[in-house]
Amino acid sequence: MPDRRDFILGAGLIGIAGAAQALIPRRKVSLIGNRKLETMIPHNLPGFAALNGGGIIAPAPKGSLADRLYSQTVQRLYQTPEGDVVMLLIAYGGTQSDNLQLHRPESCYPAVGFSIYDTGNREIALGGDANVPVRRLAARLDQRVEQIWYWARVGEYLPLNGAEQRTVRFKNALAGIIADGVLVRMSTLTLDEARGDQVNEAFARAMIAGIGPDGRRVLLGTRFAALGGPASRV
Repeated sequence: MPDRRDFILGAGLIGIAGAAQALIPRRKVSLIGNRKLETMIPHNLPGFAALNGGGIIAPAPKGSLADRLYSQTVQRLYQTPEGDVVMLLIAYGGTQSDNLQLHRPESCYPAVGFSIYDTGNREIALGGDANVPVRRLAARLDQRVEQIWYWARVGEYLPLNGAEQRTVRFKNALAGIIADGVLVRMSTLTLDEARGDQVNEAFARAMIAGIGPDGRRVLLGTRFAALGGPASRV
């Protein structure tokens, strides 16, 4: 006959199972809807013009991890009148979970041979209290040096690093939400970090202004649609 300890253990296991069941997300939230990234991002922005045939990376093979992670991507080269070139990559994934989540440049660049020798955080002030938190990196592969700016949106959050991204996934799970996500990365080829920062920030500002409310909702979150306030970090 089961004793009192068996009942206590059984009740505890049932409680754990119930808590785990409660953490299973049930509601899918997509900020992109039926929109296409390719048509949302202008080819001409103030001070920047897209170069013809400016692909950066090859399309992901069918069934590959990148193909499963990202349902839409935009890859372009933009040039300033002074000759600076910005490499833009936007990758959108409709499901952010433990198995499928945005891959940050801190892990992607070393995976293809780059060494990251400088990192930091920046904010793009858009007026009022609207600030976009961005991550900056400097990466080197032989003679190639990239100055990189990027941000990631997961649901309505803009996590700055992997730890914040894990916290956001947990918060979404608690809320029963399967969130979408997008990674926005811009980089320039230059040894001059100050110049790279200047060009990347100017491009980010031009793009944020040029994509309009629908584009800002997709790339930054609902609160940024009208530039009325910042999205939450964590």
